[in-house]
Amino acid sequence: MINIREVSEEDLDSLSDYLPAQPPFLNTTKDIWVRRFRTWWDLNPAYNTQCSMGWIVVSGTQILGFIGNVPLKYCVYGEEQTAAAAVAWYVDPDVRGFFSLRLFSEYLSQKNVAVFLFNSDSNDLIRLVKKFGFQEYILPIYQKKYFHILNRRKVSSLLKDMRILKRVNNFPILINMSVSIMQFFQEFMTGPRRTFCNQLQAEEYSSSLCSFCDESFSRIQMSSTARCDIAMSRSQKVLNWIYFSPITPSKRIVIQCTHRREDILAGYMVFDIHRRNSSDVIVMKQMDICIQSSYPDAIKSIVQCAINVAKTNNVSLLEMWAFDETTENFLKQHFPLYMTAQHHNFIKFSDSVKHRSEHPIVCPSLIDPPRGIDHF
Repeated sequence: MINIREVSEEDLDSLSDYLPAQPPFLNTTKDIWVRRFRTWWDLNPAYNTQCSMGWIVVSGTQILGFIGNVPLKYCVYGEEQTAAAAVAWYVDPDVRGFFSLRLFSEYLSQKNVAVFLFNSDSNDLIRLVKKFGFQEYILPIYQKKYFHILNRRKVSSLLKDMRILKRVNNFPILINMSVSIMQFFQEFMTGPRRTFCNQLQAEEYSSSLCSFCDESFSRIQMSSTARCDIAMSRSQKVLNWIYFSPITPSKRIVIQCTHRREDILAGYMVFDIHRRNSSDVIVMKQMDICIQSSYPDAIKSIVQCAINVAKTNNVSLLEMWAFDETTENFLKQHFPLYMTAQHHNFIKFSDSVKHRSEHPIVCPSLIDPPRGIDHF
C-alpha cells in the first residue's frame, strides 16, 4: 500500500541513497545530500523540532517520492513570521500525478506558516504552482546577466554554456541570438585586452574575501530592504547560514568592500564558483549583492576584486547582474556582453497574512531559499 508520511530522522540515510539515483539529481552523491540535510535543518537558525523536515511517499520500506521543507523567518509588514521553502520535490514516474499533488498539499497544509516559497524555471511547474495561488516574481529585476570572459581558449565551450549555440526554430529568438554572438565575439576580441584594473579604480575603497558576516552585514541589509513590506529576515545568523553553508559542488565566496577613510562596510557581493556539467568551463556566478546607496562607487572595487578572485580560481566566465539603477548602468557601461535572464521565484501567502495594501512591496532575492540553499 502506498501512503504519505512526514520525514523522520530515521529516513535521512535512506533518502540520501534514494535521491542521487533519481534523474534530476544524478550529478549528486550521498555525501552531498547528507550535507544538504545538515544545512537545511541542523544549521538552520529557524529550524526547531516543531518544524517538519518534509514528507515522503512510501510503499512499505521503499521510498517513492519526497518533498523537503526548510523553515525561514520573513519580515511581513514589520513583524517576523515563519516561512517555509519547498525543496527537492520529486516523485517516481510510476506513481506521479496524484501523489505529487498530495505531497505538495501536505507542504501547503502547514499550520503557523505565513509565507510559502518555491523556485522553478520549468514551464510545467510554473503553471502548476500558479494554480495553487502562488505569485510569480522574476529575477534579476532588470532581467539581464552581464558576462566577462576570462579564458579565450574556451570559446566553443563558453558559447554552449551560455546557450548561444542552442538550436531554435523561432526567428525573433534567432535574431537575438545572432546579436548575442556578435556581442560575444566583440568581447572575445577586445574584452580581455582592456585594462580593467585601470577602469575600475576606486582608491577610497578596499575589497577582499571574507569568511564571516558580522552585524554590519545585517545592518546594511536592513537599510536596503527598509522600503519592503515583505522580505526575508536577514539577521547575522541567517546571513552566515546562507553564505557559508557547506554545500557542494559549488564554492560560495563573499567579497566585502570597506570605505578606507570611514572604516565602514560599504557593500558586498556573493558568488558561486562551479564547473558546468559535462564541461571544462568554470563559471563564477553572482548570487547576491548589497551596496549602501551612499557608497555607489563600491561596486568598482568589488568587481575588480571579483575579477582577481576569478583568475585565481581558473574561472572562464564571470556572470553578474544588477540590483538597482546604479549597478545596472555600471555593468552596461563596462560589460557589453549580456543576455536576457529570468529566474522564477514563487510566493504564496497564507490566509493569516492581513495585507495592508493592494500591491505590497515584495523583495525576493536570487539567493533566498529555496534557490540559495538548493543549488547544484
